[in-house]
Amino acid sequence: MKPAIATVLTSLLILAFAMPSIAADKALIVGISKYQSVILNLPGVDQDIVNFKQIVKKLGVLDKNIKIIADEKAIKANIHHEITGWLSDVGKDDNVYFYFSGHASQVADANNDEADGLDEFLALYDFKIASENKNSMFTDDELDLRFKQIPSNNVYVFTDICHGGLGTEGSQLNHPLSGAKNLFWPEVTKLNYLVFSATLDSELAISSSKGSLFTLAMRQAVENAIFNKIAVTPEYLLQASKKYVSKNTSADIRFTPNIHGPAALIKRAIR
Repeated sequence: MKPAIATVLTSLLILAFAMPSIAADKALIVGISKYQSVILNLPGVDQDIVNFKQIVKKLGVLDKNIKIIADEKAIKANIHHEITGWLSDVGKDDNVYFYFSGHASQVADANNDEADGLDEFLALYDFKIASENKNSMFTDDELDLRFKQIPSNNVYVFTDICHGGLGTEGSQLNHPLSGAKNLFWPEVTKLNYLVFSATLDSELAISSSKGSLFTLAMRQAVENAIFNKIAVTPEYLLQASKKYVSKNTSADIRFTPNIHGPAALIKRAIR
């Protein structure tokens, strides 16, 4: 019996090593509805979290591979820890999603790589107006470095940058984050990630108690594609989200969803 058992065990080991690795698609969702400075609070971001979780689940990400960082937990140390640790524990063919809904602005360029002399940043929970505390910001330079270090070749970044709640005179952030444009550098074809952004530089995203319009557009686009058995590519999501925004906004408040990244990723089927 012993030789037979040994043969069986050897066969099982060979089979285990021969089997393809199981995909570990992951999503890190960051949303800030309630800021430490209450004047920055945003309506609907809690719903954005719900909507984007549904998006990635429909794209095949398992519940156990979705992490959410919200409100007071959305500080730099926590986000950095998850990006460089848990989110980076993936293979080269896995899909990785990073989502942010909240405020964003600009600060003086730290390394002279911006033509306008300003770095863009995501405003984290403890961000305060007129403050230059770098621990309350995640700059485009920092994000670029972190995303490029993720071992996956398929990293998808979504920024639904909302600016509602800043209407008090003198309380506005300096400038909307330029979403995708300033999150990219000349050698874009060599990047392992692409960025979807709700707005262009001069535009404001729209948020409501039902969620931000851009994220709602993405959810509908994914659901429609699956229902109609259409391949979900970033290119498709861009066109579908533009149509949704155009249909649901008037010309004076319309914004322009955009995407930047390697052509191979833009045309690649996510699902």
